[in-house]
Amino acid sequence: KREVEKEARARQLTNRVMELLKELERTHERQREAEERIKAAYDAAAAGKRELAAAKEEAQRYQEAGGVEAKRRGEAEARVALLEAHERENETAHSALVADLGVAREL
Repeated sequence: KREVEKEARARQLTNRVMELLKELERTHERQREAEERIKAAYDAAAAGKRELAAAKEEAQRYQEAGGVEAKRRGEAEARVALLEAHERENETAHSALVADLGVAREL
């Protein structure tokens, strides 16, 4: 009788050990899955950071190009203003010459 009880107890313990091993295996599998999700999230975050850095760099290039373009536009507007001033001076000088010519003809 005692031998039967020992064997029953041994089977119970063996079954419990097997259950614990299966649970440990499931725990390891869940851990691997969690690690994979963490790695995927890390990779996605890193890709997002790279994309953000590229977008910031592109925005900086556009801003710099815009600054260069604004400078060129300002320089062109200054040239136009200067040429318009010269044109007005030329018109004034022309008018003065025409007036002088008229006066000279009268003499």
